[in-house]
Amino acid sequence: MRILYNFVHFIIILFFACSNSNKPESESNNRTSTPPEAKSTHAQVINQTKSLVGLFTLSDAEKILGEKATITDSTMSNQSNISAYKSSYSGKSNGDKTGIVYFMIEEYSRETDALTKYGFIKASNENHPGYKDLQGMGDEGYFHGDGNAFYFTMIRKGGKVFNLKVKITPTTSREAFTTIAKRIAENI
Repeated sequence: MRILYNFVHFIIILFFACSNSNKPESESNNRTSTPPEAKSTHAQVINQTKSLVGLFTLSDAEKILGEKATITDSTMSNQSNISAYKSSYSGKSNGDKTGIVYFMIEEYSRETDALTKYGFIKASNENHPGYKDLQGMGDEGYFHGDGNAFYFTMIRKGGKVFNLKVKITPTTSREAFTTIAKRIAENI
C-alpha cells in the first residue's frame, strides 16, 4: 500500500512539473528568481569554505592550550543564507583536566542576521561575572570567562560572527587566546 501511495505521489509531482515546462517562465514561476549575480557557483562556495577553514589552525589551538593537541571535530555547512565552519581541538595532557578549544565562524548573506545572532548571545552573557566588551576587535565583540573553567570570545565584523572558547587547564594561555582572537578578527 505504501509503495502505491509513493508511486501515485511521484506521478502527481511529475505531472505538475511537466505541465509547467511548456509555459513561459513568467506563467510557470510566480516566485521571484534569484538574480544571477547573487547565485553562488561551486567554485565560489569552495573558495569561501577555504577562507573560513584556514582562520583557526592546529598550531593556534596548541598555543592556546599550551600543549600538543589533536583535532576532534571539523564541520563545514552551507545553507542559502549562511556558511558555517566549526572545529574543536583537544589537548593531550595526562592530568585531571583536558583542555579543549572550540572555534566557530558563521558568514551570513545579510549583515542583519549576523547582528541578530551576535545580539542574542551577547544579551544572554552580559550580566554574568567575567563579561567584558572588547574594543578594536571587529565591529563589536566581547570576552566572557570565569578564570577557572573557560574563556569565551565572540566577535562580529560585518556579516561574519566567530566564537572562540577554551576549557581552561593549568597550561592554558590567556595571552595566546587574546592574540589569536585579534588576528582572526583582523582577517575576517
